[in-house]
Amino acid sequence: MIEWHSSPGSASPDDAAQSRRRLECATCPNCHREAERQLILSAPVDTARVRLYACQACGAHYFEGPMAGAYSGLPAGGTDALAFYLQQGANIGGMAMRLQALGRPPGTAFLEVGCGFGLSLDFARRILGWQVRGLDPSPFAIAGREQLGLPIESRYLEANGLDHASADVIHASEFIEHMADPVPMLATLRQALRPGGTLLLTTPAAEMIRPDTGDGLLVPLLSAGWHLVIQTAESLAWALREAGFETVSVLREGAQLVAMAGRLPDAALPDAAFRPQYHEWLRQVAQAVPAQSDLGFGALARLYRELVIAGLAEADALWQALDGAAAGRWGHGLERLAATPVAGLSLSALVAREPLGLAGILLARGWERKRAGEAPQGVFAGAIAAAGRLRAALRGVGADDGDAEDVAFAAEAELILLAVARAEPGIAARLEALRKAGGQRHADNIAPTCFITLVNQAAFEQAQRLNSVLPSALSNLRAASQPLTSTDASVLFCAATMEMQTHGGQPGLAIAWLGQLRGRILASHCACGADDMAAGAALYWPAVDAEMLGWRLLGQHKAAAYLAAEAEHAAREARFPARAAA
Repeated sequence: MIEWHSSPGSASPDDAAQSRRRLECATCPNCHREAERQLILSAPVDTARVRLYACQACGAHYFEGPMAGAYSGLPAGGTDALAFYLQQGANIGGMAMRLQALGRPPGTAFLEVGCGFGLSLDFARRILGWQVRGLDPSPFAIAGREQLGLPIESRYLEANGLDHASADVIHASEFIEHMADPVPMLATLRQALRPGGTLLLTTPAAEMIRPDTGDGLLVPLLSAGWHLVIQTAESLAWALREAGFETVSVLREGAQLVAMAGRLPDAALPDAAFRPQYHEWLRQVAQAVPAQSDLGFGALARLYRELVIAGLAEADALWQALDGAAAGRWGHGLERLAATPVAGLSLSALVAREPLGLAGILLARGWERKRAGEAPQGVFAGAIAAAGRLRAALRGVGADDGDAEDVAFAAEAELILLAVARAEPGIAARLEALRKAGGQRHADNIAPTCFITLVNQAAFEQAQRLNSVLPSALSNLRAASQPLTSTDASVLFCAATMEMQTHGGQPGLAIAWLGQLRGRILASHCACGADDMAAGAALYWPAVDAEMLGWRLLGQHKAAAYLAAEAEHAAREARFPARAAA
């Protein structure tokens, strides 16, 4: 169990006092300065514990204590860990799209350090036409070399262990955190780049080492006993410059830092621009290996999730192939596997029972059913249960999975949306429970829809418990530079109408909101033009009617009549669609 000794970012005076008492001086393995360090946490490694410190000079976090073992041996979970990696754990989509974004031509000399199984090497070779090679001492690399025919050297990389100017692109994903002395290794990578070359590096983000980070992200991020130095964006940028790179970019994406050094791409393109090539690679891999193998099933599962998210019709045919592959390997179709209750399985037993990416597959299937107007509740519930089984099995070998955790949060959010549509009670409590479990983002995303639905159902008491959605919508309403979305407009309209229908409500406040909403809708319409209607445009005339009602509730009938005439005139001036005939 993780024991927190400090709360990073806390403004509490008591926490600050405790932090000061825990400061001591030591030599930082990242910046090599004798500097104060803060004890952040301690975590178990076998029967001992390691301690994580934060350097007060460069910001890097580093562990002290016993390490778990050599990377040339099997990881915790043995061969089952490889099954997890291929079916579920590998973030090949992110790696593939970052490589594409570099914009390098076919024939690019590509080296990946710490390549593991070699999935990104295979993508670069098949799709981008690069000349590839990898270095990795782990058994995963041996398996990748055999199954994909990749040129992977089974060895550790030592400082100065690469030929100078031998690569156009070097990729080091989840590598530098394993180095006890990062800067000399980064210098080795820089020296191996040709002029105009690029280093692409990803590593866990120390900024996410917080008590409120869910275990699904936190446990892999820490990897206590395996990770040595965990960088912040600032400390990593410093280390790259110290290693000799002049041009450096470090961005944080969730719990991961993504760094580029050397020649940077000319312009950033959205991820959607690269998705088709990633999809093609998944198709090619799925066709090249048996569908029931870990690699083949993992490719099919990832492609299915991608196609569902993109809303492509091909997804349903792929579901059939995926379901058939599951039946061939595990004896049952995917939904049957999900519906059979089971708990307390080891990772080995789970590998034998069901796909390790079952939770994500079921979440995508639920989205498909929802779009088709079919009942998705059972599939979403199955996704939550499958995510729980996987995470429990992984915790048995000292690991966890952030994607499975997020899938469970997303599925619970979907169940809450279904519950509010059925006018079930307790929606605010379920949203709060989702937030406390770590699903803050998902709860925040659906809270406006829940609020709107509850107001439309006249469930005002429940809706009032979700009033936290209002400040953001009001802020966007009053800031002309901020876009007013259809959701913002609906939240404001519903909040105003609720003010006029509840005991103790404030019609005057509702009138003010509705007047501002009308103004923003007209202004947006004028800016967009008649051929590109502004968000929330359908609420213009309902807002007029609701505002007139507010004036009448205040006994201001002349003001209501004046508003009717003024709204008609403003609509004509803006060439806004006329009020529909009753």
